[in-house]
Amino acid sequence: MSSNPQPAHRDKEDPLVTIGLVTLNEEKVIARSLGALIDESRHINSEIVVVAGGTDRTIDIVSDSLLRAKKSKLLLDSTPRGKPAALNWLVRESRGEILVLSDGDVTIRKGSIRGLVDTFSDDGVGCATGKVIGAGSAYNTVQKICDATAEAMDLSRYEQYLRTGSVSLASGYIIAVRRSLMPIIPEDTNSDDGYISAYVRSKGFRIAYVESAIVEIKFPRTLSDYIKQKSRTRYGHLQVRRQFREEDARSPLNDLKDFARNFVGGSGRKHRAYISVLALILTGFVWIVAMLRMRVPWLFRRHVWEAVKSTKVDL
Repeated sequence: MSSNPQPAHRDKEDPLVTIGLVTLNEEKVIARSLGALIDESRHINSEIVVVAGGTDRTIDIVSDSLLRAKKSKLLLDSTPRGKPAALNWLVRESRGEILVLSDGDVTIRKGSIRGLVDTFSDDGVGCATGKVIGAGSAYNTVQKICDATAEAMDLSRYEQYLRTGSVSLASGYIIAVRRSLMPIIPEDTNSDDGYISAYVRSKGFRIAYVESAIVEIKFPRTLSDYIKQKSRTRYGHLQVRRQFREEDARSPLNDLKDFARNFVGGSGRKHRAYISVLALILTGFVWIVAMLRMRVPWLFRRHVWEAVKSTKVDL
C-alpha cells in the first residue's frame, strides 16, 4: 500500500486541536500512551485533555506526565459511567476546532496526528482515521487471530477509500473529527467510533483514511478477553445500525466480505490457513453473541464498560 498524499499547503493559522484521551485503571500502559500524544502535541497548535479514573496509580501517572505538556487539562472521573460519558465530558471541557481522540492503552506513532489534522483542509472531510496494527510480534494463537482480523479491516478501509474517497467506519483507537460534527454519544452505546462515524456520514461528510497515521494496540491474549471485547463492539455496531438505519454499518455480512478480500486475494495470504479458519469461525461466533445480547438484553450489562485485562499490559 502507498501512503495517502498529504495536502501541500496549510493555512498560516492552524486550527486549535484538542488531543483527548480517556483512561481507567491503566497504570501499566498510560505513561507510554500519553507520552506519545504529548510528543505529537509539540508539533501542532494543540491542547491535551485527559479524563482519568480508577483505583490504581493511573491518575498520579497522568498528572505527572502532563507537567511536560504546555496546555493540558486533567479531568478526574471519580464515578466512571463508561467511555461514552467520559468522551462527552471531555468534549464539553475542550476548546479545539478539531478533536483527536484515542485510548489509554495504545501508542500513536510519530507524525500520525499531523497526518489526520491535514485532511481537514478539505471542507468535505468531517472525520479521519488511520491504520491499526498490533504491538510486538511474539503473538499467541488468539493474538494471531486478532492480527488477521485487524489486517482485514484495514485493507477494507484502504480499498474503500481508494474507490470512494471515504470509509464507512473510523477506528476509535485513532479518530479525528470536526468539533461541529461531534455528537453527544448515548451512554449505553458500546461502539463510540461506530456512532461517531454514522453521525458524521448522516450529515453528508466524508471520513478520510490516512495510512501513515498509525496506532499500535495490544491484542487480547486470552479467548475469553477476545470474546468479551469483540462481542461488545459488534453489539455496538448493531446498535448503530438500528439507530441510523445504515446499510454500510459493520455487520456479519460486511465482515465476511472483508475476509474474502483479504484472505482470498489480498495480503492476508501471509497468515497460516488455520489462523484464517479460526478467525472466520470466531468472527461468526462473536456476532452471534452480539445478536443474542441485542435480543436478550438481560444477558448484557449495558451501562458498564468491562476492562479487557490482557490488553492492559506494558506495550
